[in-house]
Amino acid sequence: MIENLASFEDFGEYKRIPPAILGDERLQTAVLNAQRGVIRDLLGKALYHDLINNRTVAKYVSLLDGATYSENGATVQFHGLKPAILWYAYAIALQDLSTTPTKAGLKVKEAVGGGTTVDQTALNDEKSRANAQGDMYAQEVREYLDANVSTYPLWPKKLTDDRDSNNFKASVIVQPQYNYRSR
Repeated sequence: MIENLASFEDFGEYKRIPPAILGDERLQTAVLNAQRGVIRDLLGKALYHDLINNRTVAKYVSLLDGATYSENGATVQFHGLKPAILWYAYAIALQDLSTTPTKAGLKVKEAVGGGTTVDQTALNDEKSRANAQGDMYAQEVREYLDANVSTYPLWPKKLTDDRDSNNFKASVIVQPQYNYRSR
């Protein structure tokens, strides 16, 4: 069973990545990790499994590659699940770059000897941007599936409802009051 739903070539539509830095093999591993983690959690296990096994069925082609649909009388462009997979995979691949911590900072191994210092803050910022892009496309997937729940009966819409209702988290930080009395 071929499980990868996206390839290095698919990513070119969203971001240019030099193959020497993030080659096909590394990205394919990251795609699998993104799919088996974030995407399976997004879709639910049953829908994910059905998608993997029936990816050539028209409804799953639309889910992967995008489609248009109507919502409240307006036509909505859905970009598909692939962008979410690819952005999450990119974030995972950045996390898994072949790095070595040194006193001078994080070093990335190059193909031929040596290494170049990588600014950890810049790497973390790029991972955060990639995850944010993945989140944006994942939200689009949720909206598409919610609007087409009759086409995707395995979509656990209740999960979306639960996530939306629990989206707001409030914390109260109470400053402890100390009574310093002299004795």
